[in-house]
Amino acid sequence: MLKRILVLGAVIVLVFVAAGCYPPEPPVPPKTSGLTEEVLKNAEYESGCIEGAAPMIDGKHYYSPPGDLMPGEEDIEYFTVIEEGLIAFGDLDGDGVEDAAVVLGSWTGGTGYYVGISAVSSQSGVPVNIASECLGDRVLVNSIAIENNEIVLSVVTHGPDDALCCPTVEEEKRFKFDSDLLIEQ
Repeated sequence: MLKRILVLGAVIVLVFVAAGCYPPEPPVPPKTSGLTEEVLKNAEYESGCIEGAAPMIDGKHYYSPPGDLMPGEEDIEYFTVIEEGLIAFGDLDGDGVEDAAVVLGSWTGGTGYYVGISAVSSQSGVPVNIASECLGDRVLVNSIAIENNEIVLSVVTHGPDDALCCPTVEEEKRFKFDSDLLIEQ
């Protein structure tokens, strides 16, 4: 009886092997690229929402127009910041090397607060903003991740009857990196 069970077990194993039913191999984590939160907070970005580069210092970029200001005075025309806690790491371009994505907020005066995402690659150890996309005015981003070469966002956007101050529509947005663009999926 034991011999029959062993033979039957061996036959079952051979059938699975012949059919190609192997246990899935665990995913290979991307190679590290040197991108860290600290490095990203001191990189240069295009926000996707406003024109011009924003070289960050500790996650912030303030633009003050040239003028006759006294020392200590500030005349901020606009600013761009990396939203706190909204940085993700993973492979965006399929090369097996870790990239990053950050959520940026930009204020240009008035009541608007424009939110965008930027994809970042490490090129010879230097963080390079490879693509950006504007999500809109006063969009709330709850989380960001990189999964299966896509940026995945949990956001709250505006419904047709929402005031700009108060978005209410929860949704998931996915963006794929393609050449120098982030394309919504």
